[in-house]
Amino acid sequence: MHPHQGDVLRYRERTYEMADQPLEGYFRLINARPEFQRNADGQSGCAATWTIDDGWLFLVDIQGFWADGSPLAIADLFPFAG
Repeated sequence: MHPHQGDVLRYRERTYEMADQPLEGYFRLINARPEFQRNADGQSGCAATWTIDDGWLFLVDIQGFWADGSPLAIADLFPFAG
């Protein structure tokens, strides 16, 4: 997992650590938060990588595990996305 253990934004060949996790807002919006494996400090064990393209924020990668220990993939969260 990324050493920051949080979301990162890659933009114009630079990487920025994000203070917020946009997926958390999405989970609140749909009123359903998946059960991810937690770190020793109790924080969510997933980290997302984002980019901005043409003014839009895109999720490009996610690292982590489901609560049962199986690996997490973007297709698990968004099975109908291209």
